[in-house]
Amino acid sequence: MIRCGAPANVKLCVRLKAEDIAVTLCIALLWIVGAQLGFYVALNQGFQTTLLWIPSGLALAGLLWRGNRAVPGLFLGAFTTSVVQFYMLSPGAISAIAIIASCAVILGGATTAYLMRLLTPTAPIWGSARDMLIGTACMAVGSAIPAFINTSLFDAVGLVPEDAVHSAIGIYWLGEFGGMVVFTAPLFIVFKMAAKGNIALTSPAKITSPTILLAVFTASALSIFAWLKVNEGEALTRSLQRDASIAANSLTRALEAAGRDLESIRALVYAHDRLYKSEFLRFSETEFGSRGLYPGAQALSWAPKVINPPEWERGMRAAGEKESILFEVGVDGGRVRVGNRDEYFPVELIYPPSDVNNRALGFDLGSERNRRKALERARDTGLTSMMAPIYLVQSDKRMAAMLMCLPIYSLGTNPESSSERAEHLTGFATGVFYIGSVFDAAIPQFEASITLSLFDLSLPNSEQWYHSYSNATSGALKSGEPRPVASELRAHFYGESLVRFAGHRWLVIATPSSSFISSFSTGVPWSALLLILTLGLGLSSILIERIAARKRIEMEQIKTVSALAEANAANESKSYFMAAASHDIKQPLYALGILTDTLLMSDLKKEMRPVIENVSKSVKEMSLHFDTLMDMGRFQDGSFEVNLGEFVMDELARRIDLEVAPLCNEKNLRWHLDLGDYAVISDPELLLRLLRNLLINAVSYTVQGDVSCIARATEKTIEICIYDTGPGLSKEQQFLIGQTNTASRQNVIDSSEMQLGFSIVNRISRALELTIEVNTSATIGTQFRFELQRSLTSGDNS
Repeated sequence: MIRCGAPANVKLCVRLKAEDIAVTLCIALLWIVGAQLGFYVALNQGFQTTLLWIPSGLALAGLLWRGNRAVPGLFLGAFTTSVVQFYMLSPGAISAIAIIASCAVILGGATTAYLMRLLTPTAPIWGSARDMLIGTACMAVGSAIPAFINTSLFDAVGLVPEDAVHSAIGIYWLGEFGGMVVFTAPLFIVFKMAAKGNIALTSPAKITSPTILLAVFTASALSIFAWLKVNEGEALTRSLQRDASIAANSLTRALEAAGRDLESIRALVYAHDRLYKSEFLRFSETEFGSRGLYPGAQALSWAPKVINPPEWERGMRAAGEKESILFEVGVDGGRVRVGNRDEYFPVELIYPPSDVNNRALGFDLGSERNRRKALERARDTGLTSMMAPIYLVQSDKRMAAMLMCLPIYSLGTNPESSSERAEHLTGFATGVFYIGSVFDAAIPQFEASITLSLFDLSLPNSEQWYHSYSNATSGALKSGEPRPVASELRAHFYGESLVRFAGHRWLVIATPSSSFISSFSTGVPWSALLLILTLGLGLSSILIERIAARKRIEMEQIKTVSALAEANAANESKSYFMAAASHDIKQPLYALGILTDTLLMSDLKKEMRPVIENVSKSVKEMSLHFDTLMDMGRFQDGSFEVNLGEFVMDELARRIDLEVAPLCNEKNLRWHLDLGDYAVISDPELLLRLLRNLLINAVSYTVQGDVSCIARATEKTIEICIYDTGPGLSKEQQFLIGQTNTASRQNVIDSSEMQLGFSIVNRISRALELTIEVNTSATIGTQFRFELQRSLTSGDNS
């Protein structure tokens, strides 16, 4: 352990601390950059999370590389990303969420790293299919920890809809798992190389082919999963969009029908110089009573233009409305007589008549600001105008309503400008409607469980909502539920459609229930994901096993080559040793041969001479065998040279005769030698050794009969033939000469008939480029035949 207090280690401790700080900041920066890249591939619908979370691979690679020392950098990066992601929350909530979410991600990576170190020694660069499968399973287990903790946390603070929790956990897990599988190995190798200071300079990153293949299949599986999920989300959105459009069109038709009711009242006004209550009620009963008012309609009324309030009140009393006054709503909500204005628009006639509606008689529509805006817009445009929300003076319920008004001008006039319209205006046909009731009655019954919400776009965001209708409960939502906000509904699956009517804009938003979302979830994305991941794991496992098998074969080949080289070296060493030993033993044998010859020339006793002769014979045979061993040693270690030249064959004949003739005499064999005086091109010494070994072998294996060596001349060659009447050669002996492959090499080695002479003949024939033909049988003996290149520059007896 390094003690920073020791003076000798102060510089080293400072350097280590600076390195730790740099690595921590580097990991944190990589986390932030990876998180931003991950957000680019996030799903656009539902709970917004990515399917390829790069920081999860960074966390696992960092923990495998530096262990616990990587935790500060990982926490700093995760905390910073969470703070930026949830900036809209309160500071306390941001801090709590960021800390818990960061710890959950690090816990998942630490669990995975621990399991991989415990179970897979070659993590994350797999050395076998077993390591790959176990490592992938470890990643799947570790990814589930942050997926469950963080999704539960986001659900607790309202960041995840209740009906999307399970799907959010699954998608969160996929993002963590995909990031580990795809990015752990490359980042781990980069970290290792960066630590050694040779990144991308002296030793490029080596990622095994199976790891690359698994990463490609994982990325492909996640991409296909995302594509299928997006298609499901788009199908769901299209369905919601269609439902919102149907609801908006139905609401538009309902409002147009209400506008036609106002046009009927305008026609009634044009038909009378002065419209009385009895005529108005009789017309209304005839026009509206048979079919009833449109659902949600509270009242239809006639509001004339009044200049003199007292005169209007006297006319109302004369018509039977004794208590009618022209009033407005005071500050305290009570009725007060109208103030001084240029014109008034009191409710004079109302349908249907009732105790509730009659309370609105005499109310000046122009006294309230919102109603006055609607009247002025209708007056200036000559079209139906609408204002919402308003609250009816005849009702004590604070229910949002809307006012629809249609201007009526003097009969026979056609005003075109706003000033002309104001001059010829005689009053308004008006209608008041409860928005929620109109909306509920207008929309059709949908088969699916959806919620339709109505918003007024002319109001601030927090005040736009008027009413929501849920097809699942076949009616309006409970009044105690929180008011929806359009921007919040748009954060999830939704469809919307705009309603334009009477200068007003309404927005209908359709949102799904959990059962409606489930109806669009086919399971195909998950099935495709599982299939592709399984295929990727299978192919990667096969590939990694093939690579391992190839490496094992290469190692065996290396061992085989090494063993063969050792065997060849041992064989050469043995041959060299035998040749060296033969040379050393040759000297005392030569001396022993001289001694025995001397003894034979002396006056020996009769009984001693056979013994000395046998000793002399044995010495000569031993000397011959040691000569063969010495030749074998020279041919084995390549110490001989081929010296081609022209010479006459009779020079070899004399030397051969001196060696072979005595051997034949001892065995009572007939010896025939006729090489002539032919001139040939060859190495005389090597040729002599070849002939001597063949002839000595012939004499050794011939019990009775002949041994011959004869030369025959052709146009360009001299044919040498050697005959014997022995028992013939075995296949192993033929193989030693190099003329047949009928016997295996092992049989040759184990054969008791193997002779060093044949091995020497084989090597000399190859050195002189001679082809020796062998004809042998047990009845006729053996014949060797080969051809020498004839010299045409020297004279001979041809």
